[in-house]
Amino acid sequence: MDDKVSRWLLAWHREYPNVPFQSRIVAALAGRLINWPDTLATLPYPGAYDEAAWTHALTKRFTSGQKVFTGAYIINGALGGPKHLQVTQKILAPIWRVRKLAPKSPHTIRQVCDWLNGKPGIGSFMAGQAAADLRHIHPEFPWEDRLTWAPQGPGSLRGVNRLLGRHPDTNIRSDEWLDVVQAAYAQAARRLPVTFRRLELMDMQNCLCEYDKYRRLSLGEGSVRSKYRGESPCAS
Repeated sequence: MDDKVSRWLLAWHREYPNVPFQSRIVAALAGRLINWPDTLATLPYPGAYDEAAWTHALTKRFTSGQKVFTGAYIINGALGGPKHLQVTQKILAPIWRVRKLAPKSPHTIRQVCDWLNGKPGIGSFMAGQAAADLRHIHPEFPWEDRLTWAPQGPGSLRGVNRLLGRHPDTNIRSDEWLDVVQAAYAQAARRLPVTFRRLELMDMQNCLCEYDKYRRLSLGEGSVRSKYRGESPCAS
């Protein structure tokens, strides 16, 4: 939650504390699907989701050659059509129509993730990203599983396999995957207690995704799309 875009997203949502949680789910999902502050800032949020207005805003940026999305998240192209129209018309619009069926006052991250997972264009990874954001946007809810549960992502699946000494694409049961992530978190927390005071199991899932990238590079198996650039330390 400390990267530049995540900090912007949290600030964006916290400007509007009175948005009902069921409506917030759609905006949180849009935040990660688009993941580009300059685009998100043009959207008519926090008003009710307006498919026509959101489509117009994204289409305007797209046709003018401006950046609309980052490359951080890949959207399943099975829905068909330009990416910006898939987001506004085929992913967000259907979820907005059924938002009243979403958890109203969730007790767990998994509740939110399970509700989103399987909706058009949404798999477990993207559902998990939105649910993780909502956990930080709404700290008033219990989020009882924040230290014990995380959604699977393709990178963390490979990371777990590498940690176990397996081929990165080996099939692994979801319960076995979760056991390994929990064990890795517990060991890391013992070794790095100060750092892990702030981290939750979702962060361990992210760490394992980065571990997969690190091993891929160190073993000469490929490359990564972008390099990490750390911020300069404060002068103080």
